[in-house]
This record gives sequence, C-alpha cells and structure tokens, in this order.
Amino acid sequence: MSLIALIALLAQNFGLGRTYPWALLPYGIGRWIWLAPTLGLLALLAEQAGLVRFGGRWRKIAAGCERALGHRAALIVLLAGNALFQIVNWNHFGRYGYTFPWTHLALLAAAAVYVRRDRFWLSCALSLALLIASIVHFPLDVERSAMLAGVQSAWTDLALGRNPYAMARPLDNGFMVVMPYLPGTFFSHAPAWILGLDLRWNQFCWRALWMPAVAMALARLPAQSPWRTVAHVFVLNPYFNFRHELYYEVFFVLIVAYHAWPRWRWLGLPALVWTRQWAWVLAPFLALDWLGVRNQRPEPGKGRPGAQGRLDWRGAGRQAAWLAAGMALVSGAFILALWPITTWAAFTARTLGFVGRSSPFEYGLTLGPVAARLGLTWLLHPAQAAALGALGAVTLWRWWHDRDSPPAQASESIERMGLVSLCVVILLNPFYEVSFWTDASFWILAAYALRAGERQTARGAALHPAKGRGPLEPI
Repeated sequence: MSLIALIALLAQNFGLGRTYPWALLPYGIGRWIWLAPTLGLLALLAEQAGLVRFGGRWRKIAAGCERALGHRAALIVLLAGNALFQIVNWNHFGRYGYTFPWTHLALLAAAAVYVRRDRFWLSCALSLALLIASIVHFPLDVERSAMLAGVQSAWTDLALGRNPYAMARPLDNGFMVVMPYLPGTFFSHAPAWILGLDLRWNQFCWRALWMPAVAMALARLPAQSPWRTVAHVFVLNPYFNFRHELYYEVFFVLIVAYHAWPRWRWLGLPALVWTRQWAWVLAPFLALDWLGVRNQRPEPGKGRPGAQGRLDWRGAGRQAAWLAAGMALVSGAFILALWPITTWAAFTARTLGFVGRSSPFEYGLTLGPVAARLGLTWLLHPAQAAALGALGAVTLWRWWHDRDSPPAQASESIERMGLVSLCVVILLNPFYEVSFWTDASFWILAAYALRAGERQTARGAALHPAKGRGPLEPI
C-alpha cells in the first residue's frame, strides 16, 4: 500500500495535465499519458486485493522505488517542486493580488540544508511555515477560489438564522456559491469564524494537531520503514503546501484519532461519516473490522494457536450498541444545530453527490477521461456502486470463511480491502480532483503508520500465545 500512496502523491504533484501550472504538453496528448500510471495503479490495487500476484522480483523493485523516493536527493527535489509551484502560481494568479513568494523561497532554501528522511519534524515545521507564507502572500479571492468564501457566507447566514445549505447565495461581487460540505467540515470552521479570523488559519490549527501524532508514530517504526517515505512525500507535497484555502484538515485529525485511540472509535467513526463523503466508502469495512474481528473467540482444540474462532455475538452486539449510541450523539448534535433553519432537501442534494459530477474536460489519475472519450461517462456511477459492492462482498466472505487466521491478519486484510475500495471508487470518478488522492494517501498512511505497533504486538501474541497477555486482543 505504501507504493500506491506514493504513486498517488507523485502524480498529484508532478502531473502533466492542464490542471497543473507547469503543463507543457497539449491536452490531447497529456490525456493519454495519464492512462499508463492509471492502469499501473489498477494493477497494484488488484495485487493488494489478492486477485493477482507479482512475485518476489516485483517486490524488490517496489522496495527499491520506496528507498529511492526516501533518499535525501528526492526530498530536495520535492522542495524544488514547492519553489516552482509557488513561483508559477504567483505569476499565473498575480491578478488576484498575489505577491512574490520570497518567504517560501527563503524557507525552502534553508530547509534544503537540513532535510533528511529521519527528520520528519523538520518537514512538518516546514509545511506549517509554507502554509503561513501562503496565507500571507496569497490573499483569498472569490474568483480564485470560492470554497472558504462560501463557508464564510454560510456561517453569516447561520448567525442570522438563515439556512446555511441554501442552494446558492450571492457574494459581495455577485459571484454565486453553494456550501456543499458535510456538517463536520462546516462546523470545524466555527473557532476561526467566532474569533473573526481568516478561515484559512483554521487549516493551520488542525494541521498542527495531526502532525505531532503522525511524527510520534513514525518514531516508533524501523528506520527502513516505507511509511517514513510516504509521510515525507505527503507533507512536502507542493500542491498541499500551496492550497491555503482548502478545508479537509479536520478530516485528517479525525482519521488520526480513529486509528490512534481505539477506545473512542464508537464516536470517531460517526464523526468521520459526518465530515467527508469518502468516509462513507470505508465505513462498512471499518465497522466490520471493529465489530467482527474484535469479537472473534478461539474455539478450544480447533484451528491454529491464535486463530479467530467463532464470533461472540453478544460482544458484537454490545459494540454495535456503542456505535449506534455514538452515531446518535454525533447526528443529534448536528441535527439540533441545523434542524430549525435547514431545508433538508437542499442539504441532501448538496452533500450526497460524493462521487462527483461528470466532466469530459478534466483528466488525471482516473478512468474518467477514457470513459468520456468513449462516450461511456454514464457508466461510471453504476460501476462505482458495483465495484464497492463486489469488494465488500469478497471481504465479508473471506472474513467469515477464513477464521483459521489470526485476528491481526484478518483485521489487516479487511483494512486493506477498504483502502483498495476507496482507491477504486476514486479511479472510477467521472470528475477528477487532486484532493481526492490527498484523502486516499492520508488514509493509507494513517492506517499503516499509526497501527504498526498494534499489529506487531498482535502478531507476536499469535505466534507465541503463551507469552502474550492472555486472550489475543485484535487490532
């Protein structure tokens, strides 16, 4: 999964499509160049789902790529990409009042001397500093990006007792915007709005929360772990450090919290579902892992030591009740806050379209351009639903029929299939947004880096049950 995350991040950073400021190739040519990494990513996902096997030679190649991308020279190339991204955007969007990004260049030049794979804290500090520099040098403009302006307007409407999920609202310059985000994203901007701050500082605050948690998890991993490379490439992502007006940092905090504090997942999963639509893809897999694998009890004299055994229906029922209570609490809080003023038909229309709209004009790391070229864009939404249903059914069948495997192994298999499903749904999306792959890459990073210690402990207990802590506690 680490190589999948790296491919998604690198394609997002250095793509050749017109979405990127340094596009050099004609649109028609670039559209088909994207097809090669897209098909390669499909092959990797098939391998992760257990549908094909590439063999030992391929794994050596993948490990070599991961080591190369974690080398100091590759990290410095990412810093150069940040510099290029800032300069080109300053030039391209100068009409919106962007000033020359001298702060960015000074920070990147200074960091190039010290950046190393074992200094993740430095990459995090640099990312936060670049975000501050973007807020300072690149003012928020409605014509450049209406996302936070729409949230700001929605909060004003909420304060005046009006519907924040109105279908469209005019801004001061007459630009029409909508507020399509789920309540978890919308209410995450409350602190900045209440204090009268630029809403972009909300992004800085949430980023400053999840970065230490990831850094502490990485510190416990072996020096050669590929997740160190993924983490560095993620936080040194040029797109990530330029887009100062985005809105999903609170989602990253919730992902980290879900993996880092298992006892609070009964609240964490509902919070994820109410914050970002991609969590809807993963929610069934997360629930199966939490309710099913954690409640497997070994049958005496059957199976291998540490095997799952039969399902403890009573324990699963208790945890399902906790999850239902968490969903009721989170849902109730948002409904009480919005019910008196929100037209729920408008809210549903604005938030349920998580698979995106059809567009034959954009392209990237998806199959949407191919479908548009063939006139089959209408097929993508049904294909998403069919793929998600099929992968979910395969996951459920494997879990139920392979109860001779240790719980840690079963948990990892379910988690991997959930992440594969998320990537497949994104690949089949008619409309391409680079932020989709930012979400997927962080899901993968958090799922593996933050829970590596749990996996190691669980595997050790499964191999040596007499030395464990009694009955095996699955992750």
